[in-house]
Amino acid sequence: MRHNFFIIVFTSFFILLLLPAASDASDFSGITLAGDIFKISGYINCQKTAAPLDGVAIKINGKKKKAKTIGAYYEFNLSPGTHKIIFSKKGFKDSELSINSDSFDRLQKKMTRNIELAPLEKLLSVKGRLIDRITGQAVKAQMRVNDEIIFSDINGYFECETYPDEAVIKVYSKAHRPFEKTFKGGEISSSAEGLEIFLQRYSLYSKVEGIVLEKKNKAPIYEAVVEIAGRRVLTDNYGRFEIDINESGVQKLICSCDGYKKINQNIKLKTGKNKIKIHLDIKEKGLIQQLREKYEKEMLY
Repeated sequence: MRHNFFIIVFTSFFILLLLPAASDASDFSGITLAGDIFKISGYINCQKTAAPLDGVAIKINGKKKKAKTIGAYYEFNLSPGTHKIIFSKKGFKDSELSINSDSFDRLQKKMTRNIELAPLEKLLSVKGRLIDRITGQAVKAQMRVNDEIIFSDINGYFECETYPDEAVIKVYSKAHRPFEKTFKGGEISSSAEGLEIFLQRYSLYSKVEGIVLEKKNKAPIYEAVVEIAGRRVLTDNYGRFEIDINESGVQKLICSCDGYKKINQNIKLKTGKNKIKIHLDIKEKGLIQQLREKYEKEMLY
């Protein structure tokens, strides 16, 4: 027993001589185990304005990383080793971050790194016109060119500056289907007159040409109010009117004029031109109105 005890003591003393001094405890903390997981997090802002940036793509060693993002905040885990991290967003220069396991706090195994992305200069001029595919008329609508919101004018023309290489154009019009297309920088620059963007209507287009007549003697009625599918116009000196409508099929027709009975009925419109006649009956005068007119006539003479 005593012999075994001395062997154990001697072996333990020999091992202690081979290990680093106990006072240098930081050497033990530098050991990285294969199963260690390190967490990196921070915020991503615009370098120029300090505004928070969301929707930033993150790649680690060339591979897209699925990171936890809440607005401009990001967070993800890393395995031990050296990593090259790329943060990218359209309209901004990429930001690169190179880290390794020694960069982390060894006790908590986490790191905070805030990222700044420098915006690219807007050097690409984009101009053009929005056109209705069926009528060929100009369209006034809201647009988005990359990250900038603009509006076309009443003649359909638009113009703005954006980032080089390409422009993703989206158009939002209540009467037309959503439009989205990516135009390359060369395609935009080569178009001296600007881009022509044709928009498709949601529904079939109709045009109504008509006339409003007195039912009894067929005389045209001036300044009668004609309303079809919510569009309202007045008749001219010859009782004629025209209405462009963004709909077809069964629509509500309302026609009224002082001294005439108002009509309210449904009509069926086909695609393209429609010609209609509207006949109004003279409104019968009540007894009180007849007596008043008779009195005013007697007073006049």
